Amino acid sequence: MDLSAVPFIKGSTHVTLSLIIIDFDFEALVYTFQTSDTVLLGHDAVDAFSLTPATVVAPLHTGIVALGLLFCEVFGEEVYPMKGISGLGCVVLEV
Repeated sequence: MDLSAVPFIKGSTHVTLSLIIIDFDFEALVYTFQTSDTVLLGHDAVDAFSLTPATVVAPLHTGIVALGLLFCEVFGEEVYPMKGISGLGCVVLEV
């Protein structure tokens, strides 16, 4: 994935991505979810990657698939999430 065209927030050097699969019951207002492992990508990343949950269970109610992202700054081997709401994101991919 070529991230060179993605606008990173000020101070961030990397972004983490996670796939989230939610099974939401709108009648009872309860949900279950599964997530993939998190992938850390630098601003200049061009590698292919995969986001697969450890277990996949077919939704019994309304299935929602989303991509969660968190902008980070990396110093050496330490990863620091950006503070504030602007460092977080979520994109609904499918309902």
